[in-house]
Amino acid sequence: MRQTRYIFVEGINGSGKSTTATFLTNYFAEHKIPARFLPEGGKGNPLRVAASLPHPFQIWRDITADEFVRTSVRKWEGFVNAARHSNAVTICDGLLFHGNMMDLLLLNAKPEAVQSYIKDVVSVLRELNPVLIYLYQDDVANALRRTATTRGDEWISIQARWKLSSPYGRERGLDQIEGSDLPGFGGLVRLLTEFRSLSEAIAAELPIPVLRIDNTAGAWREYYENILNFLELPVNGHYAEGVR
Repeated sequence: MRQTRYIFVEGINGSGKSTTATFLTNYFAEHKIPARFLPEGGKGNPLRVAASLPHPFQIWRDITADEFVRTSVRKWEGFVNAARHSNAVTICDGLLFHGNMMDLLLLNAKPEAVQSYIKDVVSVLRELNPVLIYLYQDDVANALRRTATTRGDEWISIQARWKLSSPYGRERGLDQIEGSDLPGFGGLVRLLTEFRSLSEAIAAELPIPVLRIDNTAGAWREYYENILNFLELPVNGHYAEGVR
């Protein structure tokens, strides 16, 4: 396979990043390739800054953007130090963009500061030869609705309450945007659209291999074949069919 020990799977909510990361984890297990799945959040996550703060859904009460960057980079450095003692491939659901970068954006960091932060993370990971699989969704609103279908409308409300009340959201009036039966839905669409644009700009300049897949059409067999080819892994009938 491609010489990498860190695979980022990225995209907005509803783009299929969690499903794709799970697909790869299962593929690696089936082919007896040492690997581990790392979710974007949860208690004990070694890389998510918010998980270690007193107010993980209101991080602006605990930390500044500059402090966030320093804390995050230290976490990545610790992760790489530990990874030196293992040959396992980490398959990461987010955490380059989704998760940590979103939190930094909510702190109202300037785009150039966010871009500099991502470059620092990639530089720290250099010896693991990281790669990025970026899943692009053309229709942000539809992707959010699809996520709400599986996680429930309450998930939209929870996301809106903490993200739209952030310094980023308040400065732009995202909590005042209407246009849906679900409170906060319009603001979340605007936030994710802006987040997607910044992610796209950063991904285009990353000094690592990047596979960008527009998966709006939902042709998952083709997408999984492209991903396996990108990773220089065998494509066989079972996995080419995908798991969605």
